[in-house]
Amino acid sequence: MVFGENDDFYTDFKTKSKYLHDDSVKKTRGILKAIWTVLNGGWAESTRNKFSAEIFDDYLEMAEYLNEQNFYIAATVIAGTTLEEKIRQLCIKHKIKIEIEDKQGNKKPINVETLNGKLKDLYSDGKNDVKLVTQNYGLRNDAAHGKWNNDTSIQKQHRLNQVKNMISEIKHFIKTNSL
Repeated sequence: MVFGENDDFYTDFKTKSKYLHDDSVKKTRGILKAIWTVLNGGWAESTRNKFSAEIFDDYLEMAEYLNEQNFYIAATVIAGTTLEEKIRQLCIKHKIKIEIEDKQGNKKPINVETLNGKLKDLYSDGKNDVKLVTQNYGLRNDAAHGKWNNDTSIQKQHRLNQVKNMISEIKHFIKTNSL
């Protein structure tokens, strides 16, 4: 599943493990050790980074499109939610709890502002990244909680530019703070 049927590791293993004798067992063990070395050497981590980056890019492209179509509120919520997910994944990577348990044993997510503060020393640009997250997640909250619903035409034009900048800043943040 990891390498695919056409990969050399797969074909070698399939060929060498066909018959059980001392020589084939030694060869298949060598193949498994080589696979372990590749996986243990960061291949899985870099692959996870690539998948995450692609998913984040898809959501941010969707947000850009919506903003270009004057749906800036929806664009802001999608971009801000993408930022929130990145924060949560960074916490998981750095073994920072993302949930707390209340007295009844129910788990509740820790808010983004708290997680952002816990990550400040791990960000690529430290305090500036903390400010970036705070500002852009604040925009997300304003949009999601109806604070922009009655914008005037001048405010709408301002929001379109603001959301365009927000999306650009989030893209930069995601690229510079890899998983």
